[in-house]
Amino acid sequence: MMRDAAGTRIGIDIGGTFTDLVFLAADGGVRRAKVLSTPDDYSQGIAAGLAGAMDGGGLAPAAIAQIIHGTTVATNALLERKGAKTWLLITEGFTGVYETPELGETRSATYDYLSYPKPPMLVRQRETIQIPERIDFRGQVLKALDEAETRRRLQRLKGGGVESVAVCLLFSFMNTAHEERLRELVRRPIIFDAMQTVDFRAARKVGFTYEGVGRRFFDGPPLFAVE
Repeated sequence: MMRDAAGTRIGIDIGGTFTDLVFLAADGGVRRAKVLSTPDDYSQGIAAGLAGAMDGGGLAPAAIAQIIHGTTVATNALLERKGAKTWLLITEGFTGVYETPELGETRSATYDYLSYPKPPMLVRQRETIQIPERIDFRGQVLKALDEAETRRRLQRLKGGGVESVAVCLLFSFMNTAHEERLRELVRRPIIFDAMQTVDFRAARKVGFTYEGVGRRFFDGPPLFAVE
């Protein structure tokens, strides 16, 4: 039976098939549990594991000091290409920002870009829409958002089975005005009637474009991200 001591820490690993729980008591005692994962709502698997520890292991809720969880679900979705059908909206003329890897990453053949075995992009080029606008590194508007042209280009989202949209405009972390307006244009029912909620995050730098697309790929509908 698990010792009912204050300060029990719990680590949880959520996998596609099983959810593993490790309980570290204040006195150093370790217990483990394994339950089936619940893909429709992974929190249900966690709850089942915790309930088992409380009902059969003698763990009192008041004895829990910390719960930490991680998951391989997103990694599996990336490897198996099972994420949401995502489109990318990016500043006109800068699609290469998404295609080019982060310069700070360490990899083999870093200086031989042509020979580097690049992974497939989460969003294909034909599912990328260039947005006529430009903000500089100071956050000043160099080219105002052309709303009429933007509306015309956004028509490509209609009827394409789009589940999620990532918006990654250049230097948006210095001035979010264009991204916020673009969010409103995309959310209009005539463009994308599947949208229900908004997930707004301003990226710290343009190199986070791939990360922003990845969040949309993993999270899926009905969320919309401004990165």
